[in-house]
Parts: sequence; structure tokens; C-alpha cells
Amino acid sequence: MMIALLVLGVLVAAVAAGFVTLSAQGRKIPPDHTAAAEIAIRRAQREVWERVRDFAAWHTWAPGVKSVETGRSSDGRERVVLRMGRHAVPLVVEREERLRRLVTRIDDATLPFGGTWTWTFSTDGGACRVRIEEEGVIRSPVLRALAKQVLGYDATIKAHLKALSESFR
Repeated sequence: MMIALLVLGVLVAAVAAGFVTLSAQGRKIPPDHTAAAEIAIRRAQREVWERVRDFAAWHTWAPGVKSVETGRSSDGRERVVLRMGRHAVPLVVEREERLRRLVTRIDDATLPFGGTWTWTFSTDGGACRVRIEEEGVIRSPVLRALAKQVLGYDATIKAHLKALSESFR
């Protein structure tokens, strides 16, 4: 019994030390960042645009999205709430150039992250080239350290592009 308590105490201390270390490292990392990735999808540009632009259907292909609510923000812009389990990520459409460019912004400053995603669409031979550029902020020092040192700033972008591509198979 004493050995089990000792092992448990060591594990708790190790987790706490890891958290403190990540927090200290994260405080040295600027909260703002940019990241980008792109993919070529062997579909017509219009078809890919329509899949991305149909927010109500994101739950059928976007990673982690369980359901979607659509509506308008207080200033009349299109607003989408992505339900991801217990979490909700509200987005507003900032700008749109039909078939070419879509800019969304996270519409909740209380979340530990925020920023914009700029989706660009272009024809590349027989494929549609899709690029996502993130101008983001990570408010939590621990999450900043994880994003920079473990996951990569572009991890979510790459996951979305991969899922989008796979949704056409």
C-alpha cells in the first residue's frame, strides 16, 4: 500500500512539473502566429468550394465537428457554431469572393485560441488547389507550448484539408 501511494505521489508530481514547465516555456512564445498548408483535390473548383461553403454539412467531413448551427451575428454577418463534443467554436464570415476566397474568424474572445482562416481556391490542371492560411492567437501558455513544440501550428489545418480531400472519395 505504501509503495502504491509513493508511486502515485511521484506520478502526480511529474504531471505537475510537466504542466509548470510547459507553462513557463509557453510564456516565452508569442501568442500570435501564422500557419498555412495546401492540397490539390481532383475535383472541380466549384465542387470543392461548395463543399467548404456548405457550413451546415461540415459535420459530415470536418474533423471533430458533431453538429452545426447557422445564423447571423449581432452585426448581420453570417455566423456558424461548430459543435465539437462539449465545445463550441463560433465563426463569422469576414469576407467572401465566390469560388475563390473565404475568410472566417473565431467569434469568441473567451476561447483559449482565436484568429482567422483564409481559404483560397484555384484551378491547378484537373484539380482544385485549396490553401488555408491561419492568422491565429493562442492565449494559453500551455497550449502555445504544445502547439509549437508538439503538435505544430498547422496540425488543425492539415487535418481539415485531409478530411476535405477524403470526403470526395
